[in-house]
Amino acid sequence: MGKRWWQGALLGVMSGAAAAETAAVPPLETAEITLGKVTVSATKDERRLDEVPATVTVIDAADLQRSVVENISDLVRYEPGVSVPYQGSRFGRSGFTIRGLGGNRVQIEIDGVPIPDGFSIGDFSNAGRDFVDLDNLKRIEIVRGSASSLYGSDALGGVVSFTTKDPLDYLAGPDDKLAVQARGGYASADDTWIGGGTIAGRSGAFSGLFSAVVRSGDQLSNKGNNSGTGTTRTQPDPSEALSQNLLAKLVYGETGDAPIKLTLERLVDDSDTKALSAVRAVSATTQTTALAADDQARRARVSLEQTLFDLGPLNSLLWRVYLNDSRTRQDTLESRSVSTGGGSMRERERRALFKQQVIGGETTATGVLETGPLGHRWVAGFELERIRTAQSRSGSERNLTAGTETSTIGPDAFPVRDFPITHTLEAGFYAQDDIRYGALTVIPGLRVDYYDLDPRPDSIFIEDNPGVDPSGLNKLNLSPKLGLIWRFNERLSAYGNYARGFRAPPYSDVNVGFTNVQFGYTAIPNPDLKPETSNSFEVGLRGGVEDATASVAAFYNRYRNFIQSFVSQGVNADGLLVFQSQNLTRVRIFGAEAKGEVSGALLDASLKAFHLRGALAWAKGDDLSAHVPLNSIDPLTGVVGLAWRPAALPVSAELVSTMTIEDSRTDNSNGQGYQAPGYVRVDLLGEWHVTPKADFNLGLFNLGDRRIVPAASVQSRLANDPAIDRFSQPGFNVGANVRLRF
Repeated sequence: MGKRWWQGALLGVMSGAAAAETAAVPPLETAEITLGKVTVSATKDERRLDEVPATVTVIDAADLQRSVVENISDLVRYEPGVSVPYQGSRFGRSGFTIRGLGGNRVQIEIDGVPIPDGFSIGDFSNAGRDFVDLDNLKRIEIVRGSASSLYGSDALGGVVSFTTKDPLDYLAGPDDKLAVQARGGYASADDTWIGGGTIAGRSGAFSGLFSAVVRSGDQLSNKGNNSGTGTTRTQPDPSEALSQNLLAKLVYGETGDAPIKLTLERLVDDSDTKALSAVRAVSATTQTTALAADDQARRARVSLEQTLFDLGPLNSLLWRVYLNDSRTRQDTLESRSVSTGGGSMRERERRALFKQQVIGGETTATGVLETGPLGHRWVAGFELERIRTAQSRSGSERNLTAGTETSTIGPDAFPVRDFPITHTLEAGFYAQDDIRYGALTVIPGLRVDYYDLDPRPDSIFIEDNPGVDPSGLNKLNLSPKLGLIWRFNERLSAYGNYARGFRAPPYSDVNVGFTNVQFGYTAIPNPDLKPETSNSFEVGLRGGVEDATASVAAFYNRYRNFIQSFVSQGVNADGLLVFQSQNLTRVRIFGAEAKGEVSGALLDASLKAFHLRGALAWAKGDDLSAHVPLNSIDPLTGVVGLAWRPAALPVSAELVSTMTIEDSRTDNSNGQGYQAPGYVRVDLLGEWHVTPKADFNLGLFNLGDRRIVPAASVQSRLANDPAIDRFSQPGFNVGANVRLRF
């Protein structure tokens, strides 16, 4: 890709514009009190955080800017209990883990539209879920714990909801007709340059925006010092990445007047990797001499929605239809040297494809009702999705010495599908009522889900799996919940919550299939798989005064019927070893979390510019079926931040420390597991409102240049693994961005 010519030009233009701005600088506003923030995702209706019987984190655009956030790992940098594992390879960030559950067990959506599933099989196929650019977001909500009563399947571990900006987020004044914003940024952790711009306008009843963001960078740096080749290499493999995100919105009508909103979005991530860590001896006679990867993840979305207000007994009625189309392509070119048969040089090409298309719609109604002494605030809705999922692997090997070519590599005779093309129908109806009687609020809820899995094997699957008959699946599931809130007074409340969660058996486990006679094994479908289920309990206490807020929560979750892939079932009549996915694992996770913030004004008016925040998360998890610790649990982690935000000055600063203890609970069933060491990381964040139309943010991260190996990134790795440092975080690094408004 080479160096990017537009980097210097973009920052030069921005610097010049900032210098030309001479208007007066407004005072800096203090941060919003946490419990005063509003959540939509936790109830599908707008509520204050202290009106929800659950733990919910709300991060707004100001938080993103203040913390110099550029990716999903940065997003949860100061959120104990939530992590983004890094895979230490070409596949990068894998998605969110909430209270020990991750992958497709966490629902991720953008503007109410679910993003694609993740899928991984083998060393050259790994479709992740890092599918969102953060630059156009106005709010992120993280719901911890099961949310199946509102979101159905895939919300077993929680929900991460992204909301993009609307035209009126840029057109602040009622008379504003045009707004232009530009942004440039840099992150030294992976040498990423960011450039973006947004134009928003309004004419009569119409408003719209168009935004474009480009990111160009290299591999993520770390603390590894082995620059050689092979599996012991600890420095990152050289890589170049380029991503582009386009967002367009057209809105007819103002807020409160039943606006109709059309949204178009396209995200493309490209990366090229020179996998030096894969240059190694494959066997006594074969050596991988080079391996290059070319990967692309692409997502396109179109959605149309409208919110109607004051419809008789309904406060509001939202309807939304959408199409989300995604495609992950991963190409691998491997050069090999073979010493047998007189010696030869060979080239292997592999391509892994994972495609998912979601067509769906939903409607959500809200209302308020008084029945005697009881007040009701209810929400109900219906969702329908049709999902088409297809996966394939193809490849060939060329003998450069002999001039021959074959499409059979190892056990695979390409092309192959590891499960048939699958059409899935998901339908759900949910209802929830906040019933208030004096100081007590009771919140019952129920969701009914119908799940229909329809495999459609094509010639590729049939030829690769002779005799395998894929199975359809129909499931009906009920997900109840019950929440309680008791208000001691207007500033202090306690809550309790029970929620039953579920996750429907995924297509890749129901119908995973491949047969290899040469190696003597076969994988067969399992139409009898049961949904994964959970019973989740949470209690909490929260409150505050004018200059301080605090909350504490404890949770206990039991999970049943976790699906384990490729369980040995013995030998069939043909002498083949049979594998099949099974409901085996029972999991228990419990823990506690706390969060608080306080202004110095609580002690003395002269200290009102100082703000102290803190967060703590502790959890313990066990695989009760195997009687071993659950590796996906993060160790005890705390965050403390001391901020200085003087009201009369255009600058602010915050010193933030993240502390983690050693991850001493690991699964040692396959050998001594690696125990990630504890660490203390100190960051310094700074913000400068240069003018009313120009902002500059700076982040100095890991000031002590410490070696940090996050436990989330080294799950299931052994203590004697020589490549552990490949998963380490960058040492001292810098992030900066500048925003201009015209």
